[in-house]
Amino acid sequence: MRSKGTYGESLAKQFLIESGFTIVKQNVFTRYGELDIIAIKGNRIHIIEVKLLKKEWLNSGYKINRTKRKRMVNCTNIFMDRYKLRDSFYQFDLITIVGNQIKHIENIFSLNDVY
Repeated sequence: MRSKGTYGESLAKQFLIESGFTIVKQNVFTRYGELDIIAIKGNRIHIIEVKLLKKEWLNSGYKINRTKRKRMVNCTNIFMDRYKLRDSFYQFDLITIVGNQIKHIENIFSLNDVY
């Protein structure tokens, strides 16, 4: 299953670079889980979850459920502390890949949606 994730993240990474993002880190592991891609564009850090799907039939909000959102926030807090980025602006994004279609949905959730 990891090879599927790696393939999707590779496609997403290339898409982000072509869209003007700078990739900061990939596959950041903490005790709460993993962050797929961390990228910067402008003055904002993007915490990006990548989903490789067979078909796009689910609402994007269901692809990152409440438990996953909490894990992403906890992982992000550790990452921001580790790299002294606590005062940075950041947001949570989702990239879905269905066949050869890549869709980047920015600000998929806010901290208010988690707590």
